[in-house]
Amino acid sequence: MEISSLLYLNSRCNCIKFLAQCRTDRIPENWVNALEIKDLSKFQHELFFYCVVLLANILGVTIAVYVQGRFSIILRKYLSESFIARYFKSRNYYKISLLGTVDNPDQRLAEDSRIFINSTLEVVVDVIGAIIQLILFGNLLRSLSPNLLGAAIGVSVISTVFSLKYFGKRLSSRNFLQNKKEADYRSNLIHVRDNSESIAFYRGERFEVQEVFSRLQIVVANSLGLNFLNGEYTLFFRGISMFSNVIPVIIMSDGYLHGNYGIGNILQAVTAFSMVRASFNVLVKLNNK
Repeated sequence: MEISSLLYLNSRCNCIKFLAQCRTDRIPENWVNALEIKDLSKFQHELFFYCVVLLANILGVTIAVYVQGRFSIILRKYLSESFIARYFKSRNYYKISLLGTVDNPDQRLAEDSRIFINSTLEVVVDVIGAIIQLILFGNLLRSLSPNLLGAAIGVSVISTVFSLKYFGKRLSSRNFLQNKKEADYRSNLIHVRDNSESIAFYRGERFEVQEVFSRLQIVVANSLGLNFLNGEYTLFFRGISMFSNVIPVIIMSDGYLHGNYGIGNILQAVTAFSMVRASFNVLVKLNNK
């Protein structure tokens, strides 16, 4: 019962959050245009309404984060209890240790369940948010100019396909390998702690130090490769983000010069354009997990 209630509350809060965000991006158009025509009363009215909507946005985000966190804790409790019961059933813990079919079972029980729950919830929230965001801001771009929506979708599709093709598999495989190597390194340190008496008795410090350092070097080497790959992706992502902001300005510049648009409309188009493009970036983010 609690899980279904939390799911409903979380969905409501996310809807409020995105609707309020859309409204906060629409309102600056009105007050900037009011400033442009020097209409003080309209500016004050729009500014007050913006503060009210902004407050609703803040409350929606705060409640959504809290509910999502509580939901993940409850799911982790249920999932961990199920895994632990199966781990001890029919002496499975002994069979796993004897056969070696699962590497680092303690790590998987303690950490992987938490990572799985958090990642799954994040994926669900991101996908739903991206769909809502694409609909709301895509409709906003279409109301300003159909060319804006076409350009936003075109740039988003091209950059997303390139990111998935060039960075997607490399980043996901590197991240998976990093988690595995970190678990191996941690497992080796646990081995030293659990067998400290026998290591000291047989004077095996030299061998254990070499083994730990060897695992550490593997972790560091993979981390350096992952860091370089993240740098490449950041360069591409930031470059696309910066240059794509110019596109709506170019498309709307002629209408502005002919008096069809105000400065507020251009600022609104730039924000909506970036939000549409960001909704496609969820595909790259999911692929990298």
